[in-house]
Amino acid sequence: MSRGTASVLAALLSWSVPTVALAQERAYGAIDWAVGATTMLVAIALLVIAFGLSRVAAGSAMAENISYVVAACSCMGASVLASWAARFVDDGAAASQVLLGGQVLIIATMVLLCVYFYRVRAALKRFLDAASSSEVLARAQASGEDTVGVRDA
Repeated sequence: MSRGTASVLAALLSWSVPTVALAQERAYGAIDWAVGATTMLVAIALLVIAFGLSRVAAGSAMAENISYVVAACSCMGASVLASWAARFVDDGAAASQVLLGGQVLIIATMVLLCVYFYRVRAALKRFLDAASSSEVLARAQASGEDTVGVRDA
């Protein structure tokens, strides 16, 4: 089976199996808890990986950018915790406030990831500009041309 066929099959199964299970009302609670537990486990794994990445990147040029990813992962993990906390709140108004706080944390996650990607893009652009200008300088020196003013261009 090709990779594309396997991907399509996995997508169809992930869409159809929960749909059939949700059609039976008694299975909804179990599926809701199972999806919530899976979300919590994935959020914990993401936090562990992000903190591990920040330890590895400590002292590197990318360390300050990695801190945005770690903060975004923390916000996402807190949002997952908020959704779990809302399950155990008896008051409907308090549960909706907790869920609203979770949504605000998701917004914070997206903002932090936008900042991260913008900063990485800017750093990569600076690197590529510097690499291309040094490449032009190296070619000019190799061909024996006068390199005065090449760097200023």
